[in-house]
Amino acid sequence: MDMIKSTRFMARQTSYGWQKNKRLAGFGLVELMITLVIASIVLGLAMPTFTKVIGSTRLTAYTNDFVSSLMLAKSEAVKRGVRVSVLSKSGTPGSWEAGWDVFTDPNATGGFNASTVTLCLPGEECLIRTYGGLPTGYTFNTFAGAGSPNDMLISYGPSGQSIIPAGVVTPGDTFVLCDGSHDNTQSRVIVLNALGRTRVSEGTGSCP
Repeated sequence: MDMIKSTRFMARQTSYGWQKNKRLAGFGLVELMITLVIASIVLGLAMPTFTKVIGSTRLTAYTNDFVSSLMLAKSEAVKRGVRVSVLSKSGTPGSWEAGWDVFTDPNATGGFNASTVTLCLPGEECLIRTYGGLPTGYTFNTFAGAGSPNDMLISYGPSGQSIIPAGVVTPGDTFVLCDGSHDNTQSRVIVLNALGRTRVSEGTGSCP
């Protein structure tokens, strides 16, 4: 008799456990759809912010590249005791998005032709470092005076100060870097002073 009661009790326990596990097993279709909808909404809200963060990081990296190239030119001018220049590769006055070269400019020609430079002999132009162009859609321009872009060259003398012959970047010139989003808040502005130092600000430029 006790064995029969025990068997019935175990059967009830087994039946209860199975029903409990059935109720707890996974999501139903409705719950799954609700979860997917909520996930898509959260992702949609986060994506613009994530994209903007990535864009901002890239702009900062390109800004740092340009500033470091100016510091390189300045330090090399002092170390070598000759004029060192930074020249835009674009060929268009005021435009720098095609990249730029840092080179010794002992004859103050303000020009650089890599095909004619071989041994970097004393008194000869010598490429120190070259920087590639920015991604398609980016703009990087310098504006002098009232805002007319006309500068393609930055030069430093052996003292480390900027050299200002005609036709080059002058103290107070402003460089504006934009990523093509037409968002002024994403802009980077670089101002060069007479000592060859730079000041960088974010979100203060006007993007085309």
